[in-house]
Amino acid sequence: MAAATSGHAETSGHVDFPTLAADEDPDSLGVERVGEIVLVPPPREGELPWGTDLYLTGDHALMGDIRGIVHFVDISDPADMRKVAEVRTPGPAVDIKIAGDLAVVGVQQLDADFGLLILDISDPENPAEVSRFEEPNWGGVHNLFIHGDRLYLAHMHSPGLSIVDISDPAAPVVSGSWRHEGGFSNLVHDIFIRDDVAVVSDYDSGLILLDVTAPDAPALLAELPFPEGIHSAWAEGDYVYCNQEFGGWERRLHVVDVSNPGQPELIHSFGMQPPPHAEILGPHNPWVRDGLLYWACYDAGLRVFDLGDPARPVEAGYHTYPGSAWSAQPHDDGLVYVADGTVGLQAYRVTIAPTATAVHHEQVDRRPPAFHLARNYPNPFNHSTVIRLELGARADVELSVFNMGGQRVTALARGSHAAGSHFYVWDGRATGGLELASGVYICRLRADGREQARRLLLLR
Repeated sequence: MAAATSGHAETSGHVDFPTLAADEDPDSLGVERVGEIVLVPPPREGELPWGTDLYLTGDHALMGDIRGIVHFVDISDPADMRKVAEVRTPGPAVDIKIAGDLAVVGVQQLDADFGLLILDISDPENPAEVSRFEEPNWGGVHNLFIHGDRLYLAHMHSPGLSIVDISDPAAPVVSGSWRHEGGFSNLVHDIFIRDDVAVVSDYDSGLILLDVTAPDAPALLAELPFPEGIHSAWAEGDYVYCNQEFGGWERRLHVVDVSNPGQPELIHSFGMQPPPHAEILGPHNPWVRDGLLYWACYDAGLRVFDLGDPARPVEAGYHTYPGSAWSAQPHDDGLVYVADGTVGLQAYRVTIAPTATAVHHEQVDRRPPAFHLARNYPNPFNHSTVIRLELGARADVELSVFNMGGQRVTALARGSHAAGSHFYVWDGRATGGLELASGVYICRLRADGREQARRLLLLR
């Protein structure tokens, strides 16, 4: 597959800053803390925070620790969270990902080869080690992503990506690798995968898109240089939200249009509202769910952006505190959990309602692609997801959702449609109003003899 490079490399676009009313709390807007558990000691002067990443599963949270610990926390009562187990790792536990009953921990130690610890967490209060894995010259694993039965690993101290087959979790094996052969640095910091497109953050050079349809042989789709490099990225719908870390209030989060993954285009950059009295380290990791973008910003706390217009996020709320927000993850219980590197795990209630986008409308003031079914937004989704189709000319359309058994569960649109963009909202229900179970569904567009499909992930 041929690679394409976009010429849009400047961080353009204006910055959206809300204006605080006179009676608004400068330290909190639309976000309230409901619980906290202390897991790490406060750092002494000159020390880095001890706490690292977190990942949620059911009634439990797993949080990493620079001291070589994975903390297991019962979050069934967010106001009274309890540590129920811990697993010791042979080095700093800097990243955690979960798939089903497996948790994979990325361990990074610059003077060691060790990189992975795979755990059985079917009983989160009694986690069991399944396997350990290391490879010469890795320098550990800084970030990882689970995609199917493969792990995609970023090391920061060995170039490019490593791919590990965990179809047998007890016997993982390196099954592939990837390096950029052009001008990028191969200093890969993070990786995120959606719909077989991997979004790779090159810390020195910018953003890279890979086709991972062949899981062990990624193919370069495109690259988008950023002068400051890219630390982390999140793909949602037709957009990627990416940023470099640190840099104070001036550091921006960029919106990249990836509706055509071979030609990504930077369309907007935005920042967070700075109070007049404080300097900060800058941002860290983004996470998107149900129309809101959560941005963990170290000592600037948790920042929340409304994605009612996903191409133009607007800051809608925040909560700051004397800590260090490494990452934030929204959960099925309606709360957002923050890994605070100086304290431990914190739970927040966000009272911001995302802007509604539930009305079907037509947009005919531009020339869309001749035939295109866009990625739904958000995906995965809980309550509803927006589906966009585009037509270059009037056509007879059938837009339906199927289960993985090939059975149609609902029809979203039928009949003649004008040229332009058309938006539909699916609420995860079958025809007749039956609420469907969590799982993967297929959205299929047919128009004038052509067909395109997208996978939808419903999480109840």
